[in-house]
Order: sequence, then C-alpha cells, then structure tokens
Amino acid sequence: MCRFLIILLVSTLFVNGCNDGSGITFEGESSHWTASYVEKIHETGIKNLSGKFSYSNSVSHKLSLKYKGPNLSNVGPVKYSYDTEHGGGEGETSLDRNGYLNITGGISGEDAALTSCIDTIAVTLEWNGMSETLELTAR
Repeated sequence: MCRFLIILLVSTLFVNGCNDGSGITFEGESSHWTASYVEKIHETGIKNLSGKFSYSNSVSHKLSLKYKGPNLSNVGPVKYSYDTEHGGGEGETSLDRNGYLNITGGISGEDAALTSCIDTIAVTLEWNGMSETLELTAR
C-alpha cells in the first residue's frame, strides 16, 4: 500500500510539475517567429434543483505568435494551424501593428482538461511563399 501511495505521489508531481494547477505555458521559436501557447482551466460548481452538486470545467487558450523580421508591412496574410492533445485550430489572419498574431479559443465540459506538459504543440505558419513549423514545449 505504501509503495502504491509513493508511486501515485511521484506521478502526480511529475504530471503537474509544469503547471501551477490553473494553467500551463508552452513556448518555442523558429528562424522568423517566437510563439507562446497558454492554457488556463476554470472550474464552475452548479447545484441543481434537487440540491445535487456537479461541476464543469472550461479551458481557455491563447496562442501568441511574434514575427521577428524587420518589415512587418510586407508580411501579408499568415495561414496558421496548430495541434494540441485536445484539438487544435487553423485559419488565416494578418499581423497587428506590433508584429503579433493572437489566436484565442477554448473548450468546456465535464472532461475539459489541460494539455499534458509532456506533449509538444506543433504550430505551422505560411506567409509570403514561406513556411515554418514550430515545436512548442512546456515551460
């Protein structure tokens, strides 16, 4: 029994060691881009009419990409795609005046959970006939 508890404690510390219990951050860099992907979890408790208590989770995420090149106005539209343990996204947008792309989203439900810190997140960007893939890792 003691052995089981020690294994359980070590695994919990390993899995949760890269987040503070409410969020996790992944970062990465390529020749032309830096990236940060932040997930945060929110729990909501609900008491139904019969007095039974239940809860629901929601996970919000923000992908921030920064173009490192000097000519922001020449970048044009940027196609992006990213994959996480719980899904991903894709689209096309333009840089803001400071060279950033900010993509937000989220999921909700009883089973909503943070991406595991042992996973990597692949982000692919295409612009002006160029393409790069960034591998984001937990920090």
